[in-house]
Amino acid sequence: MVLVGCCSDKGKNKKNEDRFVALKSLPSDPSSSFFGVFDGHGGDKASTYCQKHLHENITTEECYASNKRQAIISGFTKTDKKFLKKMEDSGTTAVCCLLTQNGKQLYVGNTGDSRCIISCKGQAIPLSKDHKPSDPAEQKRIESTEHKIVSETILVNGKRTLMYRIDGVLAVSRAIGDGDFKDKADAGPEAQAITCVPDVEERALKDNDEFLVLACDGLWDVMTNQEVVDFVSKRLTKDMTDEYIQTVAEQLVSYAIKEKSSPDNVTAVVVVLNDVKGASNNAATTSTSSSKSSSESKSSRSEKREKEKEKEREKEKEKEREKEKEKDEPRQKVVQAWESKSKQGQQQKKPFLRKF
Repeated sequence: MVLVGCCSDKGKNKKNEDRFVALKSLPSDPSSSFFGVFDGHGGDKASTYCQKHLHENITTEECYASNKRQAIISGFTKTDKKFLKKMEDSGTTAVCCLLTQNGKQLYVGNTGDSRCIISCKGQAIPLSKDHKPSDPAEQKRIESTEHKIVSETILVNGKRTLMYRIDGVLAVSRAIGDGDFKDKADAGPEAQAITCVPDVEERALKDNDEFLVLACDGLWDVMTNQEVVDFVSKRLTKDMTDEYIQTVAEQLVSYAIKEKSSPDNVTAVVVVLNDVKGASNNAATTSTSSSKSSSESKSSRSEKREKEKEKEREKEKEKEREKEKEKDEPRQKVVQAWESKSKQGQQQKKPFLRKF
């Protein structure tokens, strides 16, 4: 059984439009789990709708038992269609994970710029692709409609960043909802300026696959995939529980907001893939190996730096000696000249003979 921890925080915003879902066992498919993160914009109605209905729309597809990939695509499309009928003026990104066969097979569906990664032997592997208007494929689809991509330079954490938005409004190119950008009447959902159709990745899970992190862009904008994996890995320990993983998720979200200054809502779902015993052993082994490797690496670097410093000190001493020689040369020449004249004077001086 997987372990899971979830946390969502409004951060520096007035409202939290993010939503998440974590079902360790699906009601209609008890051997499967479902996790999702939904980053709402223009309000929280679209993200809340997905939180309640996306997993239902996926698992009730006729093809769910035989074709999970297609069920996810159809489930996203159905969710979008039903939400648009509500005439609500909002939208949301959506990234979800479907774990099947008692955790042996993984499917990841993604629309927008929320993201899912997996840690395999401590290395971050992306399982989704961010959908941005600047992407060439996305740009081609958008420009085939009556909508345009507008670029602007904005300040993000004190740095100037080029931002691309559809009609100067949306910074994502795929989402559920956002009916104003789905106005190409003679085309299907895949051809709209903002499409709801997700990319779907499949992965047969291995023993080395340790945990998943699903999160909104409020996390990924301030931390790299590997930084997130390192952050979580360092906190995995023996005898882990859901409650413990919950604290890890909370620490991750807090770190993004307080230490990395994320300006957005931040939501993260951390899913440990091994059972408690397996995860503990793997975590302990990874921790010990990492600690030993880190210690050896630090020791090696320390010795190298000390040798380099010693060489620098020797060079400085040699320079000082050269300077002293240069300073001493004129004085030595004067002394030598004086000694030379003194000897010549002694040779020319006649002995004084006193007469008695």
